[in-house]
Amino acid sequence: MEEETLFDKAKKTIPLTVSLVKRMFNEIREKVSGEQEKIDEINVFPVPDRDTGTNLLITISKIIQAIEDKDYESANHLINELLDKKYILKSGRGNVGKIVSAWLIGVFLVLKDNISLDAELLTRALKEGERRAYKAIMNPKGGTILDVITASAKKMDSLSKEEKDLIKLLTEALKQAKEALAGTTEKMEILKKHNVVDAGALAFVLALEGILESLQGGTLKYPFDVQFCLEGPEEGVLEEIKIRLSEFGDSLDVVHFEDTASIHIHTDDPEKIREICQEYGEISDWTIENMQEQIQNRGG
Repeated sequence: MEEETLFDKAKKTIPLTVSLVKRMFNEIREKVSGEQEKIDEINVFPVPDRDTGTNLLITISKIIQAIEDKDYESANHLINELLDKKYILKSGRGNVGKIVSAWLIGVFLVLKDNISLDAELLTRALKEGERRAYKAIMNPKGGTILDVITASAKKMDSLSKEEKDLIKLLTEALKQAKEALAGTTEKMEILKKHNVVDAGALAFVLALEGILESLQGGTLKYPFDVQFCLEGPEEGVLEEIKIRLSEFGDSLDVVHFEDTASIHIHTDDPEKIREICQEYGEISDWTIENMQEQIQNRGG
């Protein structure tokens, strides 16, 4: 059925738009900025210069400055400019900035020619980011930012074979990264001595949080606008119908006249709405619109 196809697409893909890419960098900057002093304070490796948070904040801010006031035809145009004009490469500040820049370049090299994100694509992007992050370091060590980069990429890779929901996938990858972050303390004597986690690893976890929040902001919780008439229900059961439908969406409107109810709802499960209402009468004039696709077509 058409609505099931639309539902699958909305759950498993996220439009790759200009606003999403810009929002991603802004969310990363906000996350790092909020913890900048803490990151700097625990920065004891590779040297205790207390600037890891500052350096990543500068790195992301310089990327934002390069793109924030420009208009782009598409996310592909924006991403290709980031790569071709080496905005990401040139923005990297300090050890953490260089590693995160390498990771971002890997991610965007995979994404650059696509119009939407799905589980397979995002998994490949994180794996390429991981590969380039390792390549950027002469002597990779455990107990560092590389631990969380690897943990998130491996979790995405293992789960994406079954789980296709991008938000769930990245949420689990973030959880795995946080576990790896906690484990950095025991992997390096200097971290254990000061009883801290690795500052670069913490900075990367915050960046992942920002990316996750940007993707959550780019998807609608209830992407389908469903409208239909329900013929047959008595007015006395309308409240029961409302209560049951409200569990599966919002923006619920029910107008009753004689033996027919006109119903409107935003939902992520149109078939459940149909299933419930068929218990009370006959459905007619069923229409469904994918609001997520409408946003995508507007370039938002």
